[in-house]
Amino acid sequence: MGRQTILVPGMTRVLIVHPLPTRGGFSAVVAQTEELLALGGFDVTVLVGRGARVDELPDGVRVSLLRSGLATGSGILQLRSTIRKQRPDILHLHGRKAGVIGRAFGSSRSAGTVLYTPHGTPWNGASIRRLMLNELLERLLLSRADRVLCVSRSEQADWVRRDSTERIVYFPNPVRPSSTTTELAHDRIPEGAVVVPSGYHPQKRLEVVLEALALMTKPRPNVVFCGTVDDAGYKQMIEGMARRLGVHDSTTFLANMTGITAVMRRAERVILPSFSEGMPIVGQEAVLAGANVLWSAIPPHLELFGRHSGEFWTPGELAGLMARPAGEFTVRPLARTFGESQASVRLRRQDFWSSMRGRPA
Repeated sequence: MGRQTILVPGMTRVLIVHPLPTRGGFSAVVAQTEELLALGGFDVTVLVGRGARVDELPDGVRVSLLRSGLATGSGILQLRSTIRKQRPDILHLHGRKAGVIGRAFGSSRSAGTVLYTPHGTPWNGASIRRLMLNELLERLLLSRADRVLCVSRSEQADWVRRDSTERIVYFPNPVRPSSTTTELAHDRIPEGAVVVPSGYHPQKRLEVVLEALALMTKPRPNVVFCGTVDDAGYKQMIEGMARRLGVHDSTTFLANMTGITAVMRRAERVILPSFSEGMPIVGQEAVLAGANVLWSAIPPHLELFGRHSGEFWTPGELAGLMARPAGEFTVRPLARTFGESQASVRLRRQDFWSSMRGRPA
């Protein structure tokens, strides 16, 4: 049933909902629990699916494990039951799935302030039908969140078109210090490898990397894909695609690993090919690592990397960038400014949570 702690009277009760602990957004959940415990006065519960990363949640946090997917009937009933039982002063829904299900089916009368962090706008690879459905749902459910917390300015701009009031808040995620200092056994990543630290999910658009690799003449670079396995079927499809394109001997598919910043620092270059991001934690870690980065042309990447010359969209564009010297794409000059911005991010978040502490349900 998960880790248990004792409710403390007078504490501000927080229930955080995140369907899967394998997505990048879970890093934001872990960071949030750490900062709430550090501030004090918060009693925190996380309702989350099973996965190895659940163990990253700090001691002092109550964990309630979903018995089935959040989008199932059982998952919805468990969500409603948890809200009624906990009666949280703050219900925080992380990700679009949690946001839609939590606002549509959650027991809202048993919760106080409802926060929603979308973690990204609809991705560029979605069909028109999916984009329209997402837009309709978000507009219909907008009134059921007291605040929409946007992790990037580009995400905020997307939400301001729906609601220009103070309901829409710029609320960037911090990069956890541990993720920038943990070192990795270097023998897992060969010197000079190209690293794609995006995980295995259709949103991450790993196909473009394989197609670009197939366009390159031999000897091709060694490309290492790594990250938590979000979608096992997609991972199998990508592995099969590597074989069909004849690039399987130049690709390695690994699971999630600690010390990803050290990995990116060691890599010849890092590729971030996503269709969509809120503001990628791994991209921010790449900046702190001073890596050589190639990135897909989506607004959050532009916001993070500025006019850094590693921008691409098509396989041909990526293949051309991969053929050029890696040092042309260093983001090391951004590291100092980004490090300074993190101090501002932490103060912004501390002030926000302090303002929320003590609010009754």
